[in-house]
Amino acid sequence: MYMAKISEFGRLKAVGLNYIQPSLIERNDQNPRIIFDPEKIKELRDSIKDVGILVPLIAYFDDKKRKYILLDGERRLKCAKELTLKDVPVNIIAKPTKLQNILEMFNIHDLRIEWNIIETAWKIQDIINVIGTDNETEIAKLIPLKKSEIKRCKTLLSFTKKYQKMVFQYFESRGKNGLKPDFLIEMNNSLNAISDLFPEIIEKNTRNGIIDSLIYKYKNGIIKRVTDFRTLTKIIKSAKKSSDKQNIFSLIEKLIKDSKYSIQEAYEATIKHSSDIKLVKKESQFLMDILKNLRIQETNKIENNELTNILTDLKKIIEKKLKELGV
Repeated sequence: MYMAKISEFGRLKAVGLNYIQPSLIERNDQNPRIIFDPEKIKELRDSIKDVGILVPLIAYFDDKKRKYILLDGERRLKCAKELTLKDVPVNIIAKPTKLQNILEMFNIHDLRIEWNIIETAWKIQDIINVIGTDNETEIAKLIPLKKSEIKRCKTLLSFTKKYQKMVFQYFESRGKNGLKPDFLIEMNNSLNAISDLFPEIIEKNTRNGIIDSLIYKYKNGIIKRVTDFRTLTKIIKSAKKSSDKQNIFSLIEKLIKDSKYSIQEAYEATIKHSSDIKLVKKESQFLMDILKNLRIQETNKIENNELTNILTDLKKIIEKKLKELGV
């Protein structure tokens, strides 16, 4: 069944070049691109005004609408309408299937300006609906995206439309409003970890309730970077090995409910100590390897003084920590 659907897609057959009134051409509702850079539109409009449209649009004729449906050239068409051009050059192709329509636009736009990630995600959802699978390997056979990129898009699709629109708003406002896509993508790992280890927190607060709480913290500077969620995920997963799982549970709940409690504070109250010890072990081994191979006789007087001061300070710190450990 799946392969039969894939076989619908092939190279679209050209019918020929024609000159068509812009009013007879409609945008393609399968094209998710809504956001256009006004400066680039102006540059293109000025160019078309001076030399005309050099690269023909691509469209097909829809018998039901009795109009041409655009496959490529929306910015050129937009400029043509603004300049009230009488006609525009169009390469006419045979009417595609829905899958051909989507995939042809993927291939066309991949050669030029890419869709932003949420526009791409919405189009991947259409592909999933048509082919009947969300398998990343199968989708990657159809469109010019890596499996990792498709997976990121699928992560955005796992959120409700409310949050997807926030990501769209981020691109629409050029980063002034909305949410970075990486905010949701990074947060998703933390939400999955909570669901896995503390499902009762999800049941009590709801997934969207937790999301709203974390968005509030991010917009108010309590969560400073989207990568802070990597730290949160480590805190949650540490409960697998921790003897104090109840403490971690309480801190996660506090993080959700207390509007001023940060991921950094939760980190310092849980895994910072063990993380610091791991770092000391790693860096100490590195330092010891350097010191063992350091040729003191080859250093000059100034370097010797600097090294003496550093090693003396290091010795004091080590002796202090050994004393605290009872050694």
